[in-house]
Amino acid sequence: MIELKNVFKTYKSKKGPSTEALKNINITFDNKGMTFVLGKSGSGKSTLLNLLGGLDTPTSGEILFNGKSLSKYKSKEFDKYRNNYIGFVFQEYNLLEKYNVYENVAFPLKLQGEKNYEAKVLEVLDKVGLKDLKDRKVNELSGGQKQRVAIARALVKNPKVILADEPTGNLDSESSKVVFDVLKSLSNDILVIIISHDEESSKLYADRAIYIKDGEIVAVTQNNEVTMEQEIPSKKNKLHFKDSLYIAYKNTFNRKGKLIFAIILISITISLFGLSVMQKYIREKQESVRLLEKYNAKFIEVRKLVKEPYVNGPLEGYYRNDHTPVHLKNDEFDLIKEKYDLEFKKAFYFVNSSGERIAFLKPIDLSENSSYTFEDMIVMYNFTAFEELDASNFNFKIIGRKPTNYEEIVISKTYADYIINNGTYLYEEEFENSTYQLMSQRTNSFEKGKRKIYKPSSYEEIVNDSEYVAYGFGKVKIVGIIDEDLSKFNDLLKCDYKEYLNKYSEEYREFIQYRLVNIYVLEGFKDKYDLKIKKDRNVELHHDKNTTNIHLEEDLLDEYNLSKTEVIVPYSYLDYISNDEYSKKLNEYIISNMEIDSSLGSDYYKEEYNKKYLEDNKIIGSTIKITYDDREVYTNVSDKQISQTLTIKDIKDVNSYIINKDSLPDISYNFVTFIETNSKDDYVKALNEMEIDGSEYVLDSDILEIVASSSFSMKFLANYIFIIALFFSLFAVLQLFNYINTNIMDNKKEIGILRSLGTSKFDICKIYLLQGCIVALVSYLIAIGLCYLYSIFENSMLFSSMQQIENFDIKLIGIVWQSALIMFVFLFVMVLLSTISAANKISKLKPIDAINDK
Repeated sequence: MIELKNVFKTYKSKKGPSTEALKNINITFDNKGMTFVLGKSGSGKSTLLNLLGGLDTPTSGEILFNGKSLSKYKSKEFDKYRNNYIGFVFQEYNLLEKYNVYENVAFPLKLQGEKNYEAKVLEVLDKVGLKDLKDRKVNELSGGQKQRVAIARALVKNPKVILADEPTGNLDSESSKVVFDVLKSLSNDILVIIISHDEESSKLYADRAIYIKDGEIVAVTQNNEVTMEQEIPSKKNKLHFKDSLYIAYKNTFNRKGKLIFAIILISITISLFGLSVMQKYIREKQESVRLLEKYNAKFIEVRKLVKEPYVNGPLEGYYRNDHTPVHLKNDEFDLIKEKYDLEFKKAFYFVNSSGERIAFLKPIDLSENSSYTFEDMIVMYNFTAFEELDASNFNFKIIGRKPTNYEEIVISKTYADYIINNGTYLYEEEFENSTYQLMSQRTNSFEKGKRKIYKPSSYEEIVNDSEYVAYGFGKVKIVGIIDEDLSKFNDLLKCDYKEYLNKYSEEYREFIQYRLVNIYVLEGFKDKYDLKIKKDRNVELHHDKNTTNIHLEEDLLDEYNLSKTEVIVPYSYLDYISNDEYSKKLNEYIISNMEIDSSLGSDYYKEEYNKKYLEDNKIIGSTIKITYDDREVYTNVSDKQISQTLTIKDIKDVNSYIINKDSLPDISYNFVTFIETNSKDDYVKALNEMEIDGSEYVLDSDILEIVASSSFSMKFLANYIFIIALFFSLFAVLQLFNYINTNIMDNKKEIGILRSLGTSKFDICKIYLLQGCIVALVSYLIAIGLCYLYSIFENSMLFSSMQQIENFDIKLIGIVWQSALIMFVFLFVMVLLSTISAANKISKLKPIDAINDK
């Protein structure tokens, strides 16, 4: 059965000389019987046993099993050899402490894949006299009982060879006799090889004795004949998943400190990966629909997303990463109205040549220290929007009447309340064609002068008066007020503006969705109405290498008779090109001359100095260079920058640069496309389907703006969170590796025992992979919990941190399947990286070295 030919075993030392444990061993073992290998300590007995059991390999020579050299065995064949043919009985028992008696004995059968093994295990336990102790823990047994468990474990798989290394070395004489009696009975059917220095026992039990001295066989005595070799069937060996998981679970708690630290670090790392994905995949559309429905939004604006290019600088020709939402053009409105089954409407507002909206009402003081109601504030902050209707479509209830011409309008009740409380500007003929200009939408400030205020006391007075009020520098007459019931908003509208967020947040959210259009006019109004507002534009002025912003105005009355290439400049231009030297020298000139003769006055000397300065520096007739973005009126998006050279015709005591009135774009209007609905299905349809010919359209409202801005902030943070997660992952992998590696070192002997029983390297690696998975699973569940808690925290804090509005239950962030998947993938990668090195270490361990903790 087993034959050794010219076997040598040499142990090499890193520092001292090499040791020859076995020298030229040649021996053949019978198929059955009890063979004692005798010799003193250090003679090479245990080394011989390790070679026979496949726990170690010879330095040279051959060991044949059934005629096949073990040197040709691969790792898996060695595992099968130990599991099927060899049963080990160690002096130190080498039982698996995690299992009880029954489980230790059943373990080799599980490796062989047997399922119905209970009767066989109990039979073997009965044979060694331990059937009644099958449920005992290993640490509750005596030495003799442990050795019999080891024999039962070796016997249960029906091995053809039992290798016993000093099986009675730690036992008393009575226990030794029991063990030898059991082994002797077994030797009637199989080969039992006992390593011992007990010659007395050899004489009593041995069928054959081999004497070894200094690594060489010096004598052999034999009492029976060698039997013929026979072919022995083998079974596959594989550690059952349940047992792998059980061992892994038990090993997990060996180093609790390292375990807890690893779990904490991994949980934080994985939760950061999860958060980075959650910040990307936020519930923007779902929350938009829910909040629109909750606050009964009726008017929702539709805009088109466009990419705005860089128009100058090193990035010229490239597009910005973000998309700009812009108003729809008339043809785009017709496209979406035709494609989607939604109630699309369009309003419009007037814009000046700088793209700014033109306001309608008299301003109020909106400074922090002023006192005004929420209604005042909301009217001033909500831009004026017109809707054109033909006479038959004024189908809502009106206080007053419908308009009959293009100078008549119908306003909302909130606008009417504002006029009653604060008044508005009357139309005055002398302001028509004047140089006064309406500047800012919020302040409606004038360069000079004051306009008359119209302040009626009731709705009826407004609609019945013959007074015209000002819009721009044109005139309109209020003939109707929408008779709408705003009673549920009364407390909100009349409260002090500083209190509405805290006291009436829910009413506020609903109210701002209530009305988009404030003024209703007859169809054709936008083309017929003349605002009479001076055109202007902000541009950049270039001189040498310097650049400054200036304000251009049109020569509305052709006062200066300018061509399209001429400009009137203010005296501030002289300071700009002289680095303020002009004003400094002018003052010096005036002061010095006034000291000589003050009778002429300072204006005389100023004019005298200016005339000479202009002549000396040749200002008149020189040129200036200006640049500005060529912004489309409807979208306010610039795709190129225009450069223009203008000739200075004269210099005047004015605030702005004045050019020909035809050089600036006309006052125009922008469309506001909106959906009028309160249907959840319409919200969903609009949010999910708004795309035509590759162009994407978005909805825009106060609520959606909050959702969008919050979403943008979250997405912006996502990349930074991901980078932090990658940084943490390095430490997490190292910590998990350290934890698993420490467990391997702690359980090295157990690994050796499992390998001696025929457990494959793969199955050993699987144990530690499962151990890593257990740690990962716990970390994963904790990370999911952390992400969930974070989502609750961020959702609760998100809006209040931005707007200080309580009870706004925005739920943008939450655990999504993408975050759960990414967390799982990164966790799997971390476990894999951590266990690869551990697997490599296990693969290099020889079973005997692991058992002896080398």
